[in-house]
Amino acid sequence: KTSLLQQCFICGACLCVSTISWIMNALKHGTRSFFSPSCFKGMQLATQLSSRSSFYTRAPSQQFAPRAFLSSFATADICDSYGLDVSKISSDHGVKVIDPSLNFKNFGGQSEFCGSIVTIKAYESNPLVRATLQEDGNGRVLVVDAGGSTRCAMLGGNLAEIGEKNGWAGIVVYGCIRDSKEISNICIGVKALNTHPVKSHKDEKGVRDVPLHFGGVTIRPGDYMYSDSDGILIMPGPVK
Repeated sequence: KTSLLQQCFICGACLCVSTISWIMNALKHGTRSFFSPSCFKGMQLATQLSSRSSFYTRAPSQQFAPRAFLSSFATADICDSYGLDVSKISSDHGVKVIDPSLNFKNFGGQSEFCGSIVTIKAYESNPLVRATLQEDGNGRVLVVDAGGSTRCAMLGGNLAEIGEKNGWAGIVVYGCIRDSKEISNICIGVKALNTHPVKSHKDEKGVRDVPLHFGGVTIRPGDYMYSDSDGILIMPGPVK
């Protein structure tokens, strides 16, 4: 954890750098350079570090999984590394691509995310989604098969925030979400077919940890997902 004293030291150091930069600019270009945007970089950095410090002071069970933040990958590169091209896409190469004609859209603050999959099958009812996101995510990805329904939202800002706080790397909904503006500012991956302002039922219907079938692929609990702006890959495990 970062103590208050350490945070103050970091902010103070950044402000010192900003002051030195201002003095050097003033000597070189005159005092008008004070108003140059570059003179405020140190102060901006200090503000950013201060605002980010809340992440490091979270309880261990609520910290983001490192994979959700530090992994750098591209689904295109993964396909290339497995020798996957259009002539082999229907064969079993250990990489399955969810049909892009479903047009999944990115809504979360994390456009790239990956992790072991937890599955839910629930139609227009989301209590099981809430209950699952309240568990420790441990960098996993929740996949919700809502039957492709566009009649209501299965996820909103409150549930996305719960997932983020509990360390889920991402949520994929074969259906709709709402509170999209709020979700775009939450540091979690969220993909869905579309948005809908109406909430779902609360009748407890749904099953968990079952195989799902949509987008031309079968998704099993424990499979691994890689998702970015190019598409969604399903694999039996993480890339070696």
